[in-house]
Formats: sequence, C-alpha cells, structure tokens
Amino acid sequence: MSQTLAMIGEDVSEIAKGQQNDRIGLYHAGLDLYLESKVIGDSNFRKLIAAQALKSLSDANAQMVEEIESHIRYLLEGKYNKKGNRTKAIRERLGNINKCFEVIHHSTVLKAAVYFEENEVPAMLATIDKYGNFLESTIVPNVTTLAEHDASDTLLTNGFWENRAKSLLVVEDIRNQLTGTNCFFLEAESETESGNNER
Repeated sequence: MSQTLAMIGEDVSEIAKGQQNDRIGLYHAGLDLYLESKVIGDSNFRKLIAAQALKSLSDANAQMVEEIESHIRYLLEGKYNKKGNRTKAIRERLGNINKCFEVIHHSTVLKAAVYFEENEVPAMLATIDKYGNFLESTIVPNVTTLAEHDASDTLLTNGFWENRAKSLLVVEDIRNQLTGTNCFFLEAESETESGNNER
C-alpha cells in the first residue's frame, strides 16, 4: 500500500532545493517526527509522536493549499503584466506553485502512511479524498493555464501539468481498491461465519 501511495504524482521534483521557509519547515518537522515514531518502542509514546507528526503535516498541507491557490489566481488574473520583468515574475510564481505542490503531495502520502500503519483506514481514506478534492478543484480546472505559463511543459499530450492532473485518476483508483478490499474481507468473513453457523 505504501508503494502504491508513493506513486501518486511520482514526477514531482525534490522539495525545496535550498529554499526553506516556515511552511516547508512544518513539513520537515512532520517527516522527522514520523521517522522518529517508527523506532520508538513504547506504544503509547509512539502514538503520541505520530499524532504530533500528523498535526505538523496537516498544518503544512493546509497552508500550502492556500498558497498555491493564491499563486494560481495571480496567473489567472495576469498580474504579472504589472511587473517590469514579466518572464521573471511568472517563473517565480511557477517555482512557488511547484514547491507547494510537492509539499502537498508528500505530506498527503506521509499522512496516509501514518494512518495505514495505525490501521485507521477511514482516516486514511479521508486523507486520500482530501487530496483528490484538491486536485479536482485547484489543479484540474487550471491545468491549461499552468501548462501555458510553465516553460518546462511541452503543452503536448501527457505534458507535465496534464500528468499531475491525471493523478486524480490514481487517487480514485486507490480509494476504490481500498474500499473494494474492505468489502471483500467483510464478505469473506460473513461467508465463513455463515458456514460455521450451518455446521
């Protein structure tokens, strides 16, 4: 399951190449706490540290969603035309958008992993759904604008931003698999119990 979750948006680049800020710091704090929780022997203490990791990852995620929406509005409204160096202004915004996307993606995967390891499937599904909602409401409707302003996008089929938008299909597939798996186990358990009752 962790490998499947990690495949969501696997084209994202390395986070924050030398450009640390408070929001990325929250993500790294959550990552560090998550890694520390995995080696803690005491169950109660491990759960406490994992909960702190979730809080930090959630804060980073929420703040980055707000920031990426702000940067996309900037592009949609053409505010870069008011700047002296239009190309530089667009490049800076796209750099920030990519950084935000990376943090949102990785914090989502980590949150889902924490819930999965704690066997909290409903919470994991809620995390995946929230990421899907973000893709559906923020990325998919603006994929053309993002691709047109991003010099690294080919604007062809399966371009950089189109592939990110298609991550929504992967999210939906993961959710269906998880839901289907849960149903399968419930049905199998019911059949076993009914077989035992017949005996």
